[in-house]
Amino acid sequence: WNSPDGWRKLYGLENDPILFFAQDLFANQFGVASNKVFRLDSEWGQLEEHSANLADWAEMVLKDYDFETGWSLGREWQLANYPIDASMRLLAKKPIVLGGDYVSDNFLAIPTSQCMQQLGLLFNEIKYKPDGTPVRVKNWLRK
Repeated sequence: WNSPDGWRKLYGLENDPILFFAQDLFANQFGVASNKVFRLDSEWGQLEEHSANLADWAEMVLKDYDFETGWSLGREWQLANYPIDASMRLLAKKPIVLGGDYVSDNFLAIPTSQCMQQLGLLFNEIKYKPDGTPVRVKNWLRK
């Protein structure tokens, strides 16, 4: 998962010492470096400090699990569709960064590795464009 030649390369993180160890339902990544926990927003490509250490990370996840994991939207999606296997994540049909909503019918379940590839390509398509610039993501949700 942490291979420098995989999804990390799409975010310019192939040489970063961070070790990604967990993710939420939307494939936002949690990683650890220098005893701190960081969160990578997979659509925006923003890597920010999340918590001071693993114990604080666990406490934050338990305290606000719905926000930190996407639990309620995941439950709603699964009730309307089918159970999501642990190797799957929900990917927005219309990306949130492009005005999509966090509503269950805006999401598809796809394999996590494919999800990260799609999100990495999206990030690279938008990273240097000013807000409000029209964006057309090539091959969005195509295998």
